[in-house]
Amino acid sequence: RTFTPIMRTRRRIFIWGLYFCLGVSVAAIIVYVLHACDAIMKVRTTATEKLLNKNDLLGAWMAWTGSSLLLCLAACVMVLWQPAAASSGIPGLIGFLNGVNPIGGKSPLTGKNTGFLSREALIAKTLGMILSIPSGLCLGPEGPIIHIGALMAHHTTAFFQMLSHKLLPDRFHFSVKTSEARDFLATGAAVGICVAF
Repeated sequence: RTFTPIMRTRRRIFIWGLYFCLGVSVAAIIVYVLHACDAIMKVRTTATEKLLNKNDLLGAWMAWTGSSLLLCLAACVMVLWQPAAASSGIPGLIGFLNGVNPIGGKSPLTGKNTGFLSREALIAKTLGMILSIPSGLCLGPEGPIIHIGALMAHHTTAFFQMLSHKLLPDRFHFSVKTSEARDFLATGAAVGICVAF
């Protein structure tokens, strides 16, 4: 109510600029994550093929199964570190968008409570996805990408808010409202869906 028309226009421009930055940054990161999954799979396949071409069946089996086991165990460590990174994250995201703050659970490794929207959950979810998808497990990138996109949007918005408070004069400060934070989170999830499919 205290906003003048100029202030409202400035805020709309900032919000739409932020939407654009969110779309570009989330899409770019997710594309690189998917390329990393493909690169790991290509390395596994190439190593196994080389051993098969040498008629080393046991070595090929060990390379394929051993690399799969290592990738799965590393992905499990990510979930043990941040239980909030377990599963697809879509149910928690739906809950958050409906006004519920999902709990992340207590980490068996650190003994600390984890947050569904934390940076650590974003790191664990991203690394877990990069490790688990090329491991040969029966899963796809779609669910985790939606959660990763939403978390990236959440933290990118917080970063832009912090930048506006540090670099701009008081009248240009941008603070995200609760309803807008949900919109940005949903935007990140939507970009994740678009990139996944």
